[in-house]
Amino acid sequence: MGTFDESSARGPGSNRICGHRRPDADCRARACRWFTELVGAPQGVLRWDETHHLQAHAHVGDRDYVLIAPRDEEHEPVLLDKDDWDHVTHTVGPERGELLRSYAISRRR
Repeated sequence: MGTFDESSARGPGSNRICGHRRPDADCRARACRWFTELVGAPQGVLRWDETHHLQAHAHVGDRDYVLIAPRDEEHEPVLLDKDDWDHVTHTVGPERGELLRSYAISRRR
């Protein structure tokens, strides 16, 4: 049986070698703070997915959101409207990454 060499691990959709991977709880806490600052939502509004541990869902006002927490410090959390997230998840190949970047909410709407 071979050994796992962390230096060769690559993130999904990335050609770069991943940095230090943080525990789920740390990733979620950072994403939660980021989300609260961006959307102005009260604490406790995020519901973390049991299968996709770094994916959360939230309903704020009349909008539904999906939040993706990054594993490392090199990336920011990604926030999308639920409808945009549905579109991204039904897309394959390079277009998926392009949609993810174009739909990402990076400032207060």
